[in-house]
Amino acid sequence: MSFTYIRFHRAMQAQGIDKKQYLPATSRWTPWIAYWSFGWSFLWLWVQGYGVFLNGKWKVATFIFNYGIVSSICTVEDVRSLQIALAGAIGIGYKIFAKTKFRRAKDVDLVSDVEFFQLLDDHYKQEKEIKPDTKVQRIIDKVF
Repeated sequence: MSFTYIRFHRAMQAQGIDKKQYLPATSRWTPWIAYWSFGWSFLWLWVQGYGVFLNGKWKVATFIFNYGIVSSICTVEDVRSLQIALAGAIGIGYKIFAKTKFRRAKDVDLVSDVEFFQLLDDHYKQEKEIKPDTKVQRIIDKVF
């Protein structure tokens, strides 16, 4: 998600679009918080399986699963690491089979169907203006 936001932010900058004018909510911490979260996510992806390198803990199957290559040897603790390989395979597979291109920031289409998203934004703003009737609804409104 962080990578997607970073690309979106770059596309808005490259096309000269003011995020305060087009986005319903902005933060002064963007895009820096996206870089921060991407960095931590990327680091965690690579260090989550560090235990395999500890003395006496080496297992080929654990190493393979922790670092994203699918193997036919599988234990219960290794299944959690399949998500890395699965997420990568889905993303790469989609790019290959759908034959989509990786676009430059200045070429990303940010203006098609803007009317639909504006209507959606207006709908949710109107919905938010309706005050809850009961105490339970007010609590739920605060939480969500």
